[in-house]
Amino acid sequence: MLHTSDRMKQIFTEALILAFKRDKNLQDILVPKKHNNLFFSKPNRCEPCGKYCAVCPYIMTSDKFEDHGGKQYNVKNYINCQSTNVVYAVFCKKCTKYVYVGETGDTLYQRQLLNLSRIKTKYGDPVAIHFYTDGHTIQDFSVMGLEKLHGDEQYRKTIENLWKVKLSTYRPQGVNTKHTKTRHYDSVISVAITHSIITLLVNAVRPKATATNYSILV
Repeated sequence: MLHTSDRMKQIFTEALILAFKRDKNLQDILVPKKHNNLFFSKPNRCEPCGKYCAVCPYIMTSDKFEDHGGKQYNVKNYINCQSTNVVYAVFCKKCTKYVYVGETGDTLYQRQLLNLSRIKTKYGDPVAIHFYTDGHTIQDFSVMGLEKLHGDEQYRKTIENLWKVKLSTYRPQGVNTKHTKTRHYDSVISVAITHSIITLLVNAVRPKATATNYSILV
């Protein structure tokens, strides 16, 4: 009718587009939209993606993990092979402990596929070396997702460093290596030194300055 009527053609100058909208289902009726994420969101847990990908057999399934002392921590957010922006830990079944903590902005699948490839080709990477020397095999390799984050790379690396300390994965307990300096720490130290110098200069020009004015908090 819209196409055959001259009057309708004048009113609707542009072609109409037919669109369909899903009607409300029982979940929409019983649970308000703002509560859907609360009641139907996935639990805080790490597990394989379930698509039987190459990494699935190496992903640990749990909602908790422990440090060397037996202290338990909860997995933060839902993590599987396809999760991105993740901080993870590599667990050695032979050593029965976490030996490495890393982070990735890509999927956990992509990052661990690289680790597995390096182990198989005996690449000179610290993680790979651990799993093809001293009686280790690729079967000793497994991965635990610790946190799925929503920040940038710098934030990921900050959380990564935190878990390296908590899980004791720095050498010699693990295979993580300490960096004597990073740009992040340099900037923090620089700000602290600048603040201390300004405090000294301000206190020096005050007529009633005392020794307590020169205390510096680092």
